[in-house]
Amino acid sequence: MTRLRLDEARARRRSASVAVRAEARGLARTALGTAEELGMAAVARDCREFLRDAPAGP
Repeated sequence: MTRLRLDEARARRRSASVAVRAEARGLARTALGTAEELGMAAVARDCREFLRDAPAGP
């Protein structure tokens, strides 16, 4: 499920809508928290990378 959230965030990041891209960051943050709680290091790393690389604004 955590990997699916990250995949959904990646798909939303490509949207033209600023609101949808903001939702992508929220999904990635949720996935990161879940991955850290469950000890899923590879997924947590991917989430951090997504959040670092994702544009913060429009």
